[in-house]
Amino acid sequence: MLKSFRRVIILGTAVLVFSVFQVYKMQDSGIYRTNINDNAKNDAENVHVLINKLQHVAYKKISQNFSLGDSENKLDHEGSSHDMFCVEKSKWGNISGLPAVKSNMSVWEYKRNITCPDVQFGETAPRPLRSKLVLNCDNVTDSVLKVEMVNNSNDIHVTKFGNACLNKFIDSCCKGPERVPNIVHYVWFMRNSLDFISFISILSVVRFVNPCVIVFHGDRLPTGKYWDFLMRLSPNIIHIKRQKVNTVFGQRVKFKQHSSDVMRIEALLMYGGIYMDTDTVLVKSIDSLRQYPCVMSTQSGSLGSAFIMAEKNATFLNMWLEGYKTNYRSSHYYYNAMIYPRQLAYNHTDIIHVEDGTVSRPKDLYVNKPHSKRFESYNWSNIFGMHLFTRNTRTTFNEDTIKDMRSVTGAILRHILFGNKELCHLLKTP
Repeated sequence: MLKSFRRVIILGTAVLVFSVFQVYKMQDSGIYRTNINDNAKNDAENVHVLINKLQHVAYKKISQNFSLGDSENKLDHEGSSHDMFCVEKSKWGNISGLPAVKSNMSVWEYKRNITCPDVQFGETAPRPLRSKLVLNCDNVTDSVLKVEMVNNSNDIHVTKFGNACLNKFIDSCCKGPERVPNIVHYVWFMRNSLDFISFISILSVVRFVNPCVIVFHGDRLPTGKYWDFLMRLSPNIIHIKRQKVNTVFGQRVKFKQHSSDVMRIEALLMYGGIYMDTDTVLVKSIDSLRQYPCVMSTQSGSLGSAFIMAEKNATFLNMWLEGYKTNYRSSHYYYNAMIYPRQLAYNHTDIIHVEDGTVSRPKDLYVNKPHSKRFESYNWSNIFGMHLFTRNTRTTFNEDTIKDMRSVTGAILRHILFGNKELCHLLKTP
């Protein structure tokens, strides 16, 4: 009986997608056209009502055999939670104005100079309608994920840390056969405008991870032209409003970075997923790493905490956080963030997978080498990503300066933004 309802729901969803195609086909580029097919809209609404009714009947059938439990985080273990809560799928739109990635990873001499796309980050007036992800767990027969149309880049769904509805969404909609759910976390405090490198970090996640959702933890959200550009791509962003951690297990935090260190561990313990610093970028898919309970990468003889992957409530992260309780060295900048987890990983190889610099810094690209022209031809085809440390250089990074920037950093930024690592120039118009 349940399987029959599921088949009807899936069929109805397919009809819904086909019916609303004309309504949404122009939204991928951030432009909403009003000359849509009214019949298609009506058909889509009718099918959506039908699906909701079928879900309600199916839920009654399910509830006869399963209980929700106090946590309200799961329905059952046979896929019904996915059917009930993930009907309305939110997808990343086409990256407007940006081509697919076509970097040649077999040639590392930059002798060509190609035409790069003219990416526009200016304000759009009036701002086009965009989708907004909304979580709604008021009624278990409703989809957890809803999509609304808004035209404000700051209109992002806000929730609290540990919210049961967000847990339900992640458990129901963001998990596959891999151990690590396909969500990405950033910590953002005391900053306003989204800088170019942070923008590229998020864009690399969109390109190569295609996450179920990106979660921003912090006291505010970014602003500015780069943020507006990202907001036109998808509703897949949620803001967990949190205040900066000032104490760690009763001990006062001396360095503000330690607050972020603790928050990233807490976020991954609560939800699982992928944590990235805003100056860490990806250059290809990391799906092959999601099979491990926890993943970190070596950096400068220790473990780098700028990139962490972990399943929910990972054993390694629990042990790491316990180190802040029993052995927090507040005056030592690196100890708890890098040295202590390295010692743990050395003694507990069964609960963490360590990459050899492939998601942080290769051994032969330490300090400012990635920003130097001398190492421009370095072959980085074997890495998943890199911690750029751009704060350690006086170089100005933006969509114009990177076009002829002769360095590893320049090539990686072009690879992510323009889809090609080659030096490039804008085609001059007569």
